[in-house]
Amino acid sequence: MQALTANIKFKKIEDNLIWGYEDLKNVHYARDDIVKEKGYSFKGMSGGAIFLYRKPGSIDIKKIDNPIDFFDNMFLFLGIGIEHRNQKDVIGIHRDYIIEKLDILIEDVKIHYFNNKT
Repeated sequence: MQALTANIKFKKIEDNLIWGYEDLKNVHYARDDIVKEKGYSFKGMSGGAIFLYRKPGSIDIKKIDNPIDFFDNMFLFLGIGIEHRNQKDVIGIHRDYIIEKLDILIEDVKIHYFNNKT
């Protein structure tokens, strides 16, 4: 399995949307240690997670002894990407909105399929 990570420049959170910027110019791909003048298109990548991450050196990684703690300490889930517009704007759905809708869905499933309301 391979993951593609993009360093999207965060702009704002507004009306349950996350706004960022990535023009895909001079993109560094760490896994292959290459720089491409024009990075891979985001077309077809809707649904990818959007995270904030700590800058290297802001936490002592040697003290983290398992993958779960590593991810919990290094990344903050912000939401899910839904669109790359005009070859630069990256738009996502904010995590709080996702959680709110999932809570409604879970309650609906409990009521309609299990006759159980919490």
